[in-house]
Amino acid sequence: HDFLALLARKVRPRLEMELSLLAHANRGNTSTGNPQLHAWDVAYCRRKVEEQTRNRYFGVEHYSSYFSLQSCLNGLKLVLGKVFSIDVIDISSSPTELWNPKGNTRYSRIKKIALSKADEILGYIYLDLHHRPGKLGSPAQFTLRSGRQLPEGSYQKPVVAVVCSFANQLSPLDSPLLTHSDLRTLFHEFGHAVHSVLSKSRYQNLSGTRLPVDLVEIPSHLFEYFTVDPSILKDFATHYRTGQTIPDDCIEGLQTMNSQFAALDLNKQICFAMLDLRLHSDRACTEDVLGTYRSILSEHGVPQCEDVAEATSFSHMYTYGAGYYSYVYAKVLASQLWNENFIGNPDEKREKTLKDGGERLWKNFLRFGGARFPVDLLGVVLQEPPNLRGILKEIGIGSEHNSTDQKIVDTAFGKPK
Repeated sequence: HDFLALLARKVRPRLEMELSLLAHANRGNTSTGNPQLHAWDVAYCRRKVEEQTRNRYFGVEHYSSYFSLQSCLNGLKLVLGKVFSIDVIDISSSPTELWNPKGNTRYSRIKKIALSKADEILGYIYLDLHHRPGKLGSPAQFTLRSGRQLPEGSYQKPVVAVVCSFANQLSPLDSPLLTHSDLRTLFHEFGHAVHSVLSKSRYQNLSGTRLPVDLVEIPSHLFEYFTVDPSILKDFATHYRTGQTIPDDCIEGLQTMNSQFAALDLNKQICFAMLDLRLHSDRACTEDVLGTYRSILSEHGVPQCEDVAEATSFSHMYTYGAGYYSYVYAKVLASQLWNENFIGNPDEKREKTLKDGGERLWKNFLRFGGARFPVDLLGVVLQEPPNLRGILKEIGIGSEHNSTDQKIVDTAFGKPK
């Protein structure tokens, strides 16, 4: 709780700036014409501001034109090759192994791929990405078979599935056009899949994402950074009609849109994490759930409405069970990992930075799955003790970090050896 409270205090100045921007955008919708912002205004005003930003950078052309699903899958192949020297191989599948064989048309097909390095198959991934009626709405990665050491000495290859539901807004190539949010979702879930496939543990219950919840979201958050990395985007994001590479000003626009309300997004996750902790505490049975959430929002400067049960939409409260703080933990740690391992210096070639960062990540983190204690994994994969500098820099906040702050962070993450 102390860690979440510290991060909330650090984010608060930027949060107030973002809320002020939204209130300014809402002036024309108030009876007085003065800046006001109610809970029901936030989503509308945010969409309004984001549309203005999008129009400023993209004009009449929508950025989704550069993100056909096939191009985005090519982007994933590109990342695996540049970062891990891994090849992606298309694998033919039999109808009996697919869970949607009758609907496996060109619009809703399930694709099977293998990840390979130096001619060795590391594992298999099913890609079920197209929307269809009755399909799970939430994106997810499922472990179908974990990797493990077999009695005769060979290694059981892991098998996982990445499931999304991208609408069939078809281009002439029969490939859905993704929003940038869709692209982040695809890379996020694929980050989980890569973690599952690249780990090599002796026991299946310690394979891949089967590690303490504190760390499970790190690879997925880390993969999202590739969706705004110019060196990656320039190599795969091409216009679905013309084949033109995404222009530099469009990439700048995506980066701006990605960070425009970063404090608002992070603050929301902090509030959900605090609610999760409160509802699984000793006081849970004596507290009013909705009232508790409204008080948390009020404490953190977020407009709320007494007549709306927003907390009931927080489904992770049941699946995480006092562990949703880990989602915020992972964002902080992924930011630090990205800045330490994948940014590099101006004199270093981008290809070398990505390759070296990928090697360190695989060797010191991904391959262990849950077979090492979190504090030991962090002690090797991070170059400095866990800190808030990376995440605050991304949000646009000065990275002042005193000894008291660091003690709170050290207590939250443990002190790496």
